[in-house]
Amino acid sequence: MLEYLVASRARRELLLLLWAQGQKGSVSALARRCGLSFTATYRELQAMAAAGLALAERQGAALEYRADRRHPQGKTLLALLTPTDQEVKGRDEVVVTPSGTEVALVNRLVASHLDRSVALGLPAILWRQREEFNHGRLIREATRRNERQSLGLFLQLAGQLSGDRRLTLRASVLRDRRRTALRPYFAPGVGASGAQSLPLARRWGYLLDLELGRFAAAFGQTT
Repeated sequence: MLEYLVASRARRELLLLLWAQGQKGSVSALARRCGLSFTATYRELQAMAAAGLALAERQGAALEYRADRRHPQGKTLLALLTPTDQEVKGRDEVVVTPSGTEVALVNRLVASHLDRSVALGLPAILWRQREEFNHGRLIREATRRNERQSLGLFLQLAGQLSGDRRLTLRASVLRDRRRTALRPYFAPGVGASGAQSLPLARRWGYLLDLELGRFAAAFGQTT
């Protein structure tokens, strides 16, 4: 439904980021998180601000954008961005949307950009719950929330650490080979750890300054 009503991919991504995920940031920071160009992000944020959907507030030398939840249609927009467990399509066909385990896993993916400890725990969680989640629903939810590449990265990490080739194969279908520019995995303000970027993360388009040994140690403690 959202793709039909909002044809612009850039606008969909920014609406999801600011309204559904409650994030905020400068033009350049939001562009990195959405995988968009600075120009497209700036243009869409200006349009959203003019429509009363985004607020721009000065933070130091930069303008920081966030959702303007005073918008009179804000509740309607949130309902559109966060569908219920089932969406009826047509008269007879029912499309089941992600719920429960799938949503919880993608919530962790979103949170992992803001907290290294959440990122470290993700491979073990994906491995432990590998029989509980519906892979197709998980992919749809991750795609809807702009976490498709991070899901692929952590599925591959889980497969590598556990030796479960099924997880590695599931990850392989998610990789977008058109994505060549690297962007920081962690949001601004998380701070640098001083570690080298994980080589596997670079293949998924991310600069992730956590060593494989730390993921292995966390995996071993929780599995």
